[in-house]
Amino acid sequence: MLFKIFKIVFCFALFFSVGSLFAQSSDNPKSMALGRTSVANSFNIDALNNNPANLVYNGTFDKSNYYISVFSSAGYMMNSEFLTLDFYNKYFTGNENGGARFLSDIDKKDILKQSSNTASNFGVNLKFFGLVIKDKDIGAFGFSVEDRILGKNYLPEDAMHIALFGNEKNRTYDFSDFDIDMSWIRQLNFSYAREFNDLFSGIDGFSAGISVKPALGYYNFHMHNNDLTLHTDDSNKVNARGNMVMRSSRIGKEKGAIVFPEFTELAGFGMGFDVGFHFKFDKKWDMGLSVTDIGWMNWYKNTKEYLYEGDFLITDLGNSEQYDRLLNLIEGTSQEIPNYQQSMPTTVHVGVNYKIFDPIFSKNSIERANISFEYAQGLSNTSGTLMKPLFFLGGEYMLSQYFIPRMGFVLADKENFAMSLGAGMVTDYFVFDIGTHNILSIVDVNKSTKTSFAVSMKLKFD
Repeated sequence: MLFKIFKIVFCFALFFSVGSLFAQSSDNPKSMALGRTSVANSFNIDALNNNPANLVYNGTFDKSNYYISVFSSAGYMMNSEFLTLDFYNKYFTGNENGGARFLSDIDKKDILKQSSNTASNFGVNLKFFGLVIKDKDIGAFGFSVEDRILGKNYLPEDAMHIALFGNEKNRTYDFSDFDIDMSWIRQLNFSYAREFNDLFSGIDGFSAGISVKPALGYYNFHMHNNDLTLHTDDSNKVNARGNMVMRSSRIGKEKGAIVFPEFTELAGFGMGFDVGFHFKFDKKWDMGLSVTDIGWMNWYKNTKEYLYEGDFLITDLGNSEQYDRLLNLIEGTSQEIPNYQQSMPTTVHVGVNYKIFDPIFSKNSIERANISFEYAQGLSNTSGTLMKPLFFLGGEYMLSQYFIPRMGFVLADKENFAMSLGAGMVTDYFVFDIGTHNILSIVDVNKSTKTSFAVSMKLKFD
């Protein structure tokens, strides 16, 4: 019956989740290494998309006014509650002889136990170009061009059960929690920040910044509406209620083909905004506040709607009319639709950064370490954000300007908890950073359900 739909959808979601093990991201390795903190401790090009107010400030060992990166910042991030390489290799790569693997009931029960009622989200980021120019009197200007591939899915138990075992007698299946959302956009970022040190008395400094971010859309696929339920009674009568509606938009004409996006062909266009503030209370304490990705995407090319419609009762599969209605539910119907809009992944960030100096009581002491804490809250239920609060904690120790080890923690529920690791280097001509938000990505990648890696190199000039 309906299980055919969810076999297809489950494989589709699994493909994107597994692909994200090797190709996704946030491109800011410093943030990853510091437990994903960024609103109070990201500077120069790293401040773009995190807190534009930080553009006017510099990090430790760094006093430059010009920064540029060209194809030198990239990364991926994937968070899942069940999906590991061991899980994928065990059930979805064939048998030991290279042939097709047939799942036993024990296998199916194990897959159901591990994957039911779980969420996965991923992000890939490639920054093609980044530039920051600072002027003490005028302020700081930033510009970047980057590709962002974002996605999420949620697999409820009923959907997984019917995909693995089919529909059983005397059981109601509720698919309304099933969700999927994926998009590929190329984002431009025009940012400006300036200090207003006389605006607040009693603090050492204050800056404000804003980013205007035109978004060029290339691919989108998401769940638009879903309240579908299905009940099978003891005489094999099937009663369906509600419907499931998915929407998509894409570049290219060939069905199913993935075309690498260019500037000349778009499937959608949107506009986003970031606003940010930075407070320097004294020599040691800083606070950052930002709201990122305020805006919308309008998808208008090759827009389609896929409808899986319920609201019927099947009492006799020998009846051609009832059989046709069942096929329409299983196979769905598609039609072209006008343009549709989606919100961007709007997120609020609030954080503090505390600097430790060595020696502590000396007038000539130097900054030796940083500790950052941050709270983030998603405001829109779309790919690229979570609607539950997340807490981040990170720290770095300046052994020297050539080796700055970093570590942090994502402090959420047990599914999202992770320990991060990375390092940085600041020379006279470039800044190099590397990081992951989960140490298991390095030490035990086969068993890790959260994996990420990012690297960046920024050239700098005085």
